[in-house]
Amino acid sequence: MGDNSDLPPNMATMGMPGDGNPFGAEGMAKAEADPKIAQWLKDDVQFRNMFDMCKQNPQMLMQLMQTDPRFMEVFKAMTGLDLAAMGADRQASQEANDSD
Repeated sequence: MGDNSDLPPNMATMGMPGDGNPFGAEGMAKAEADPKIAQWLKDDVQFRNMFDMCKQNPQMLMQLMQTDPRFMEVFKAMTGLDLAAMGADRQASQEANDSD
């Protein structure tokens, strides 16, 4: 049970390619192919610096997602997981259960 072998593909690593690092070659290709992210990387030096820091320390991505919504888009592009939509779905479900 602890080895995640019972989970569907990409769920054992939270949708992240390879070893779970979203900044691997596959994740980077997905991010750079996203027009919004490519533009941010090109035009915004501060964003590019923060992005580069995340490449060195992928855990930083989770912290930046809480303060800069662009990094939520980066996570979504790299992993295919839309955490904002998941949170909204969870909240709607909870509200429906509370109203019963």
